[in-house]
Amino acid sequence: MPETRWARMLRRTRAMHTQWNQITQDLTLDQVNHHEREGVLPIAFSLHHYVLVEDQSLARRVLN
Repeated sequence: MPETRWARMLRRTRAMHTQWNQITQDLTLDQVNHHEREGVLPIAFSLHHYVLVEDQSLARRVLN
């Protein structure tokens, strides 16, 4: 039986969350919020951006 659109979306979301957990599991708050120098954003900004983009992407698919 072919994978449904919803099952595929859930599988991909879980895979991405697994990667995020692996990448961030040993980071301290100081590392996540560290500001290297002017013009370089902290890791926290990128993580926040990824969460917002994922949320918007999933919401668009669910609501359409």
